[in-house]
Amino acid sequence: MGRISGKLGGVYVPSEELNDGEAAWSELVDGDVTASADAVDFKVGTKSAKFVCAEGLGAGDIIATEAVGPVDLSGCNKIYLWIKSSVQLAAGDLQLLLDNTAQCASPLKTLDIPALAANT
Repeated sequence: MGRISGKLGGVYVPSEELNDGEAAWSELVDGDVTASADAVDFKVGTKSAKFVCAEGLGAGDIIATEAVGPVDLSGCNKIYLWIKSSVQLAAGDLQLLLDNTAQCASPLKTLDIPALAANT
């Protein structure tokens, strides 16, 4: 799903795949969200992590979290991921939270996702 890479003094740090999207996220899933692995609409591999959000999802709610193995991101300054939304979203409507605690209890970094056009 996402790759993080960084650049230190002109030398690129090897990219690290944090999640391949091949399984439904399950560490924490909001009660207004259905998480699944979608084998129909995907960009890389054979599936994508899919989240169907009900109208009851509140602003600031965490849609879902997934634990990844220990990884040192200290030399990284970019993240790449594919996101497709069925509705248009403004910049910051979605955020990517990076944390070293379960269920993103205390995010170390919050990254606003840019505006998204519907079905793109």
